[in-house]
Amino acid sequence: MKQLTVTVVSLMFVMTAVSMAEIHTPRPEISVVPLAEVPSGQTIRLMDLATVSFVSSGQAKQALAMSLLPPLADRESKKIKNSELIKLIRAKISLVPDISEEKWTYFIPEEVEILAKKNILSTQSVQNQLTMAILNRCGDCKVNLHDIKIPQIREASAFENCEIQTDQVKVGGSFLVPVQCRFGAESKTYWISGSSKISKIGTVMNRQLLPGDRISN
Repeated sequence: MKQLTVTVVSLMFVMTAVSMAEIHTPRPEISVVPLAEVPSGQTIRLMDLATVSFVSSGQAKQALAMSLLPPLADRESKKIKNSELIKLIRAKISLVPDISEEKWTYFIPEEVEILAKKNILSTQSVQNQLTMAILNRCGDCKVNLHDIKIPQIREASAFENCEIQTDQVKVGGSFLVPVQCRFGAESKTYWISGSSKISKIGTVMNRQLLPGDRISN
């Protein structure tokens, strides 16, 4: 009887540990903003609309780079229902082997509005690129961006593309990052300023530690 009791108790402990492990392992998330301003004439990517969490930096980069919608003209807007957007995102994810097997959770408003403007830098895209640049050098960090100031581009002609020099983003503290925008044969430099607060992601215990317990990976 004693042996049976020990076996049952041990089995219950294993089941509890597995259950707690599942609780402490968050599923990958895609969170979409309700209103996104994007540059006109540019393909709309997930990076312009959403953040990606609880995956590796490489997986996040692949997800954020996915093209979702064709370009919109200057001051053209588009509204899309959450069911339609989820279907679109899932279809795109299914084409990327490294992320297609993940069990994604979606946080999407009932309706998402996309507004295109000439010579505007997508706020969501800028924040994603800055965050990814920091995570590439500090994979186990949690990044909080503050006071991000994005330049206003007042050129008469529309830029063809803009590239943020993310290698100059500091891991923690204030930063001033150049953005190279190309207008035909001409290129101009603008600046993004802000700061980041970095915290390390700590270990999450699956059970209460007892005196004398050893911690291992």
